[in-house]
Amino acid sequence: MGRAARRGIVRLDPESSTRVARIPRLFASAVAAGEGRVVALTEASSVAVISPQSNRVRRVIDLPAYAAEAIATGEGATWVSDPGEGTVWRVEDGPRSTLRTIDVGRGASSLAVGEGAVWVGNALRGTVTRIDPATSRVVATIAVGNAPRALAVAGGEVWVTVSGVAGTTLPASRASTPARRTPRRAASAAP
Repeated sequence: MGRAARRGIVRLDPESSTRVARIPRLFASAVAAGEGRVVALTEASSVAVISPQSNRVRRVIDLPAYAAEAIATGEGATWVSDPGEGTVWRVEDGPRSTLRTIDVGRGASSLAVGEGAVWVGNALRGTVTRIDPATSRVVATIAVGNAPRALAVAGGEVWVTVSGVAGTTLPASRASTPARRTPRRAASAAP
């Protein structure tokens, strides 16, 4: 039998394809990096700020989030989704951390930052919400159908993975209700 994997975060060197550092005892569900910051979302819904120079946790910022799910960093802040509360947390790390919430609707799960915006996938509503980081306000909500799962921003575009069953609709006005099957037309048996 092999050894059980040890928990923590591992830092890899892409040039040599080797592990160069390990941050032990940091029980994280997600990690993000950008703008010289490395942050991790802990299993306790806190944000761990990691020093890329020392590979150590510099500080932990507790969020009063119900169940944080995704983390991204960029546009001067760290962003955390809380699907149960329907919010995105804006975390500004400084001498005194600033925490703000932005209402984006229940089901807000995946996050990406780029092209001057924060993008939030909502698996319950079948939408992607665009947040203006300068104002921390929702500026657009785009229906993508079914359940967006992951987002990426590259080359001036936003990429979204969408999952779900063909024929299933998720109307934005009834996002808290289960998805409905679209009825199929039966073949006519009349002569």
